[in-house]
Amino acid sequence: MEKLRKFLVSNSSYCVNLLGSAGGLGLWWRHEVEIQILGSCRNYIDSIVIYPKDGFHFRGFWFYGPPEIGRRCEFWESLKGMDWKDGTPWLCIGDFNDFLWHYEKHEDNALWDLGYKGQKFTWRRIRYGEVYVQERLDCALINEDLLKNWPESHVVHRIPMGSDHCPLSLHLSPKQVLGPKLFRFESF
Repeated sequence: MEKLRKFLVSNSSYCVNLLGSAGGLGLWWRHEVEIQILGSCRNYIDSIVIYPKDGFHFRGFWFYGPPEIGRRCEFWESLKGMDWKDGTPWLCIGDFNDFLWHYEKHEDNALWDLGYKGQKFTWRRIRYGEVYVQERLDCALINEDLLKNWPESHVVHRIPMGSDHCPLSLHLSPKQVLGPKLFRFESF
């Protein structure tokens, strides 16, 4: 995790340790933001992300869905207890280890898929040196409050290196506040 933090040129980090050789979560950030960790477990890091420059903040939920099918329903049920509609801008991003297409799951927490740029699939299974299954298991979900303040935000699916998942690169773009247009009598 420390090697990756240095590679990403981040100033600060928070990590949830591995369980044996599986799992582990890492969150890295640069000095432009402050992160307050609210809680964590082997499946998520819950935080508040603050931009000191303008005071904007949002709740960041950095997610790793249970890979065991038997634990998924229990875990999704536990997330329903969170108040996603409390007026706070929310972001939930990570590996859901599950499909999120609208016809497969009803999302009753008022979260929307942020969409993506780049390759379509984020996970691949390779057998005998050939890719034979690809799926989009990793994504970012946001609520209306975050979308209003950061309308040009998007996720880029990067090229996978050393993993069966591709990394997600989150780009938050705030609403541009334009000043009053200057009045000129003659156009120059």
